[in-house]
Amino acid sequence: MDKKIKELIITGILSVVFIMVIMNNLKTTSKKRKPPIAPPKSTTSSLSSNKATPVFTETPLDEKILNLQKERLNLSWGRDPFSLEKGSEFVQSELHLKGISFGADKRGYAFINNEIVKAGDRVGDYEVVSVEKDKVTLQHRDGQIFYLGLPKD
Repeated sequence: MDKKIKELIITGILSVVFIMVIMNNLKTTSKKRKPPIAPPKSTTSSLSSNKATPVFTETPLDEKILNLQKERLNLSWGRDPFSLEKGSEFVQSELHLKGISFGADKRGYAFINNEIVKAGDRVGDYEVVSVEKDKVTLQHRDGQIFYLGLPKD
């Protein structure tokens, strides 16, 4: 036989086998999609009396549960954590870091709100803890620590 004829016969046989495999897989997947069988309606397990098994019912939820869920919808969630309200404990800082420089003594100096400060100095309610090459660490009088970074301009 010629080589091309053998290739055509083998390709045809493999195509038929491939189609049969695909058809068989489609049939088995449709068989697997049967609806689940409902569990027994008993509230206790026959294997152990200590453990309660959940009971699945097709009836709608009790009116009591529905009323509780409706009440939850109307509850107030309080302050929005993503908004900055005046008078709240989270107020945007008015500190603006404009530059950082290091002197001959290798101490860092920061230019904050038109003032030149170093570690240990105070700016408003904040004490300068450290001056690094890209940020300044500040500590509020209540103990909270903040970082001011250089603007990206």
